[in-house]
Amino acid sequence: MIQIPDPSMFQNARVFFGTLVACAVIPAALAADKDVELLTDAEFLQPTSTLEFRFASAVAAKDDVGTVPAVAPIEIEPALAGTFTWLSQRSGVFVPSSPPRLGTEFVVTVRSGFQDLSGHPIGQDFRAAVKTPAYGVTRAVISEDEEGSPEPGVRLALNLDTQLDPQLFRFASQTGELVSADVRYAKVSDYFQVAPELLDWNRRWQDRNRAGANTENFEEDQERTQPDRLIVTPNEPLDSGKQWRLEIAPGLRSVSGNETVTRQKVVPIGAVVPFTVKNVFTTNYPHSGKTVTIEFSRELAPDVTAESAGHFFQVEPAVDHLSYENDNDQFRISGPFAVGQTYQIKFSPELVDKFGVSMEGEHLRSFQFAPVKPRVYLPVTSGDQFRNGNRRFEAFSVNLQRLRVRAVLVDPVNGPAAKKAFAAYDHDEEETRDADEPNKRVPDDKIRGRVIYDRPVELSGAQIDEQLKTQLDWSEIVGANRGGMIFLTVEGDPISGTGDRRVGAQALIQLTDIGVFWTRESDKLRFSLFSLSSGAPLASAEILLLDENRSQISRAMSDGTGSATVPFSPEIEWLVVKRPDDAYALQLGKEADVLPAAGFNLQIYYPQWDAEAAAENTRSFLFTDRPLYRPGETVHARGFVRTLKRSGLEAAKALKGQLVVLDPQGEKTFSGEIVTDTQGA
Repeated sequence: MIQIPDPSMFQNARVFFGTLVACAVIPAALAADKDVELLTDAEFLQPTSTLEFRFASAVAAKDDVGTVPAVAPIEIEPALAGTFTWLSQRSGVFVPSSPPRLGTEFVVTVRSGFQDLSGHPIGQDFRAAVKTPAYGVTRAVISEDEEGSPEPGVRLALNLDTQLDPQLFRFASQTGELVSADVRYAKVSDYFQVAPELLDWNRRWQDRNRAGANTENFEEDQERTQPDRLIVTPNEPLDSGKQWRLEIAPGLRSVSGNETVTRQKVVPIGAVVPFTVKNVFTTNYPHSGKTVTIEFSRELAPDVTAESAGHFFQVEPAVDHLSYENDNDQFRISGPFAVGQTYQIKFSPELVDKFGVSMEGEHLRSFQFAPVKPRVYLPVTSGDQFRNGNRRFEAFSVNLQRLRVRAVLVDPVNGPAAKKAFAAYDHDEEETRDADEPNKRVPDDKIRGRVIYDRPVELSGAQIDEQLKTQLDWSEIVGANRGGMIFLTVEGDPISGTGDRRVGAQALIQLTDIGVFWTRESDKLRFSLFSLSSGAPLASAEILLLDENRSQISRAMSDGTGSATVPFSPEIEWLVVKRPDDAYALQLGKEADVLPAAGFNLQIYYPQWDAEAAAENTRSFLFTDRPLYRPGETVHARGFVRTLKRSGLEAAKALKGQLVVLDPQGEKTFSGEIVTDTQGA
């Protein structure tokens, strides 16, 4: 929301802050008497305001402190109902019993003949004036999305519920044009949120004296009206190119009829933006094709649809099979446009915006399509492929005359380092890459291995914007029935006239027949290796466990059942499995992908990957001697703790923990350290 400046409001704000710095003390500056000072909570009285008086000497007996005197020591004109109470022998507070009237100056004096406890007159020359703000507009805003609109909705907050009187509102331009206004109450669904101190004076008083008052309840009926908030719109669109303002004439009346706004209010609106074409641009992508987008200064009329578009837009030379899309302030036309051809689009004089305002400016625009930017795409950038399956990897290209395919077989021990280095390819950590160029080439020296393939592939007969698919054969690249981690780089040379920059794509693929099941027990890791093609166990496979820096922590060999068990260490981050013709790297540790047991409706929770994870699969059953207690009664609680191990549930002996008791509001009421006994109780 954009707040419309109101000079008088800012002036009041400056005085208000100055008053706060002075501790809101209003001394007897309007009189010569220094015996009394008056303290209030703001420059202007509020429905919640109280008046505190401090005297230079004792004026009330000790026994009177906290009582209401029969005759108050102060007088207020015009009369303001309320109660005076002694706070101390030298101070008291006046609390109004009804809201003070708006736009009123109250003169406060000390009662004639009032004396201190020594019998001396006190405060006889004291005189102070306090005011309430005038009835009127306390805030005026226009929502940001309506700035420059020909039908702006000006939102007004007032400090009293107000009668609707559209005759007092009008929109005026700097050249004298006048437009009548429509005025309505804001609804809850309008979400016109205003600080409570700017809203209805009397309701603020009621909320102050009503326990649990809530100034805003967004769960209420969305159609409920709010009489202290108005929304004002012009009855017809405002002309563009002119400065406009909202004028509110004196005479607005409160719902009660007891208060009237006596001064004119002017709310600056600003210039209305004309309805024009802001921009015309084209896009050409391999999959979505060619599209021309017309961007307007405002949303189009709802009757401009895909079905009616031909009536409002005409493309020359004509193109068959066009499709249309109205997207608020943008209109898109897609179809088989020709590359390099100059087209013109004509806009009908009947084209209007959502307010019915006709389009201004040039009604004819030209556009052209350039070829698709040369591209090569791979089906995935990082992943696993079944070694004994379809040993093909497809490269998709457009506007390239040849490809160069380079493959590096990564040393198995370097697999984890390769995966980490390749993460930068499609991960824009600094968020600086172009949306059309999201990937960043990984240099060859970042991934260590042996070059096993480096050859050109001619794309004979390639035409501009023609999409080609090239099947790469893993048997040719890696060798028949072989697998491992392959760092693949495919680069291409553009067709003449489509660009001069070489383009490319990369992928890190694990071509493998190695399947791995692993599980963590409290103090060990257990692995089961098998063939993805046959399901048979993989015996005599080398298992390496590496830390975050890819240093070896432990090594094992799978037995005849494909199984291996190694001691657990929280430093383990990677698993590497090596076979003579295959290898596979898998991340473990905190970033490991695990099988979600909840998906199988199993109550299994995996241990955290740290040294204190032994109790992760521990479950507790806690109960008390009865379900309900009175304040002050003793709660007797007992519990059992069990740990899930391979042999089943076992008592969790000598387990240290903390017992925490919460109240109905979720606040901690008790906590204490506990240690389980030999029975896990």
